[in-house]
Amino acid sequence: MTDIRFTSLSKFDCPRLLICALGYEDRSTFFLKSEEREDFEAILAFDYCSTGLHSYDANRDYVEHCGARRIGDLAELLRVAGELFVETKWNVSVDLTSLDRRKMAEVIKFLFLNRNSISCVDFVYCPSEYSEPRFKLESVSSFGPVLPAFAGDIAETRRKLALLVGVGYEFNRIIGAIEALEPDKVYAFKPIGTDRRFESKIDENNLDFEFLTTNDVLREYDLNFPKQLYLMTRRAVELELSKRSVLILPLGPKIFAGVSILIAMLRHPSVMVWRHSTTSSSRPESTRDAIASGVVSRFQFEFSEDFI
Repeated sequence: MTDIRFTSLSKFDCPRLLICALGYEDRSTFFLKSEEREDFEAILAFDYCSTGLHSYDANRDYVEHCGARRIGDLAELLRVAGELFVETKWNVSVDLTSLDRRKMAEVIKFLFLNRNSISCVDFVYCPSEYSEPRFKLESVSSFGPVLPAFAGDIAETRRKLALLVGVGYEFNRIIGAIEALEPDKVYAFKPIGTDRRFESKIDENNLDFEFLTTNDVLREYDLNFPKQLYLMTRRAVELELSKRSVLILPLGPKIFAGVSILIAMLRHPSVMVWRHSTTSSSRPESTRDAIASGVVSRFQFEFSEDFI
């Protein structure tokens, strides 16, 4: 079966590919600006084509200056990436910062399909500076499997449900998800480690988690140490799979989404991953800019094949 091992890029002398998003958040280009561009043999940027929205135009100019290839169709971007893998193995960095969860899932699925051509995977996430959250309920634009592949095994849906949910500082979103899904047990993953004001607002906007029952679990994870987040999440998944169906709802920081989708791929099709979105590029009033805090969270691993 396919699994992963923790590693570092320095272990592998291979050309580097960066897959990233050209979006409207200022932080979309922070990682690219912080790295030596010469380190990348190729840069493929999924283009959200958000002309005039927040920091998009400035980001587009910078990406073009870097010589990156802007592609507005994800299937085409992944086709181009696949062509690079024909003759040699690559180290692949994926900047999760501005990828939406559906496209993130497509990229991670692609990495699994091409794992024999990949030496190392480097998940990158750039947290934002603190800004005051909105104090209003927003309409849900999408609630369901992040991709059909993550809908889960039909046989699993007959059992009780364990919900693993990431926590953000959006007002009441986790509570609405719990009410809709009615899980038997909840694991709530709260991010810490970048700005205590985030942590205070997360508590406040989630009613200090008083809705959790004695059967539920609240766990904190440090955005600076994504390996620990991976281990914590995977332990919970493995424990619950023996007793319940498992659904992950990756709200909050994108690094939790990346780790969750990775685990779901490793345990496919037993683990479901859903998305719960309230923003849309077609509704500019539902979006907001985000400035990078200066922190770069990285999770590096290689694929391994364990034969039983």
